[in-house]
Amino acid sequence: MIDPVKRKRYDSSLPFNDAIPNDADVIDISEEAFYELFDSVFRRNALFAKKKPVPNIGDKSMPIDQVYKFYKYWDNFESWRDFS
Repeated sequence: MIDPVKRKRYDSSLPFNDAIPNDADVIDISEEAFYELFDSVFRRNALFAKKKPVPNIGDKSMPIDQVYKFYKYWDNFESWRDFS
């Protein structure tokens, strides 16, 4: 049986990909590609979320109430990851 405290400690020690797209990545891309590009960034961080479920970035047809929910969640994001 896996000890959840030890597992989180171990997972926190692994390297984390904190890369975000730069200007060259987003210049002249389609709206669909924009959502795909940034979705991967949010999914990587969602792995460490204290609060689940984590709302996804959606797409251009996402209802505005869901857009607000997405931003509210990420503005108040809490991670269980220990950065010490």
